[in-house]
Amino acid sequence: MPSIATVHTTDCDRVLNFGSVSKRKSTMTKSKKAAAQAKPKALDVEEALAELSKPHQRIVGELSAKVHARPEKVKFSATVQPGGGVAVASDMANKVFDGLALCDALGTSSEAFGQRLVMQLRDVGSEIKNDNNMAAGLAAGLGFVQGVAPQNEIEGALATQMFAVHCLMMSSARRVESSERMDACKLWLDQVNRLGRTFTAQVEALQKLRGGGRQLVEVKHTHIDARNSQNVIADTVKTGGGERTQSPGQPHAQGLEYQPGTPVEAMLCEDAVGEALPSPCGAR
Repeated sequence: MPSIATVHTTDCDRVLNFGSVSKRKSTMTKSKKAAAQAKPKALDVEEALAELSKPHQRIVGELSAKVHARPEKVKFSATVQPGGGVAVASDMANKVFDGLALCDALGTSSEAFGQRLVMQLRDVGSEIKNDNNMAAGLAAGLGFVQGVAPQNEIEGALATQMFAVHCLMMSSARRVESSERMDACKLWLDQVNRLGRTFTAQVEALQKLRGGGRQLVEVKHTHIDARNSQNVIADTVKTGGGERTQSPGQPHAQGLEYQPGTPVEAMLCEDAVGEALPSPCGAR
């Protein structure tokens, strides 16, 4: 079990409203105390873990190790500009390389194409078109595209389309729940089903792009048992003889074992020549 000291803090803490982690204790003035009471209280990770049960502490330790075992990526954030609009920035100390990191995340070497994808992610990421919601939607869209990890412009465009379809499907699903009329509910439910199939097709298209269009074909040998007119599809075929009526000139094979690559001997013999049947009167 990872110790409490090995549990790291990440951006997930802010998502869970844990706030910032601080171990320092200092004297505070009345104004600072009032400001601290107005803000959410910072939660110490060690104190939070101490409140958990032993099984939950072990789970938190395993989750922390799992999250930090993932490859490091540049994190992007979208903020509202003072004069309006949304700006994208990375977590790197030097902002000179933000454009380079953004193009790499979008799978392109073209700055113009990267800017276009950013604008599209911004527009489809939120239903309410104001700067705050669009900034949050853009940050979520960039995280989604980073998870897909596009390697070229086609994959970058496909990842952007997948995010758009996902947003539309979730929006339609919410309308299904809020619809009071049955016909409206059915309309939005059909939309959810169509968008779900579209998303699945996009995932399959991405897999084909990355697989080079290769297809795996499994071939099996077909062996025909002429005695019982049955087809057997297998790598190894073993048959055993049974009791049945047979002609004197056609001995029955009591056992047959076949291995791939071994020639199969004739299982049936020719019938002995017998007397000819009488022809009908007047037949030619």
